[in-house]
Amino acid sequence: MLPPSPRVRLSDRKLEQLANGIAQGLEAGLPTPSAVAGAATYLLGRDATAQLHVEAERGIALSASLRSLGALDPADAALLLAGETYGGIPATLRTIAARATDRRARRRRLLLAIAYPVVMLLMAAVVVPIPTIVTDGVGAYLERALPLPTLLAAIALGSVLLARAPRDAPVRRAVTDLALRFPPTRAFLEHDAVVRFASVLGACVRAGVPLRGALTLASEATGHPRWTLLGPGLAARLDKGASVAPLLAGLPGFDTSDLATLDVGERTGRLDEALAQVAEAHRVAAQRAALITVALAAGVLGVAAVGWAVYSLITSWLGILGQLDRALH
Repeated sequence: MLPPSPRVRLSDRKLEQLANGIAQGLEAGLPTPSAVAGAATYLLGRDATAQLHVEAERGIALSASLRSLGALDPADAALLLAGETYGGIPATLRTIAARATDRRARRRRLLLAIAYPVVMLLMAAVVVPIPTIVTDGVGAYLERALPLPTLLAAIALGSVLLARAPRDAPVRRAVTDLALRFPPTRAFLEHDAVVRFASVLGACVRAGVPLRGALTLASEATGHPRWTLLGPGLAARLDKGASVAPLLAGLPGFDTSDLATLDVGERTGRLDEALAQVAEAHRVAAQRAALITVALAAGVLGVAAVGWAVYSLITSWLGILGQLDRALH
């Protein structure tokens, strides 16, 4: 028996490659252990691949294996579980790969949006105090120029470490709680939770998952603390005969137009299509909220860059004028 594999963290690029690789193997007719091992060997490492291979041979669900390794977030794991339970594993894996591709594209746009003000801030911090070298020496220049780049480097390092932390780590939960306190980031998280909920619920409905179990899976997939807590209550209210639209009326992110769309979809037997429509609308809203957040951050950084430049220029020239004044006297 193999010892438990250490938890791994897949970048979105590697997750995309892994999901597409397993899907390709299954579509080609390979047995699940071979398809998993072939795709995972160069992405997860030898120990994790061996663990996945053994668990696949024992009949353990791929969603459970990848979730235990930390390779899937709750939404992707719920999607894969629905595909495993009610058919369509390769198609579900392709969907997971597409989600990873979309996350990469959004992350790229975010980095490009904040790159310019960050570069300007660094230039202001490093270039503007250069006259200090003449007036007060290199030590004084470094004392004035280094704090801001050091702070930005610490923020960047903290962001990288946070992204690499397990999804259930206390530090990530703390950051999420903090983000829920600010309107732009709270709006993004709420829209993103609706996207995850509607996407997973729609996939489960299409796959034939009973609505009670689908609601629990979709609630857990959001990663939003309020949704996760309300998941069992949704299933209980469903047992009492409530329909989908009234169930979701009090949850964050849903508005009246969403509820009307879901009500029509449920009455006409097209709930999965209605959920896809709601997910797309909130995906657009989430992107808009992310752009607003980035614009605000860029504006703050831009103001900080200008302020730092003005402050450094004034203090540098005051130093030069002070030296001239002392020389004249």
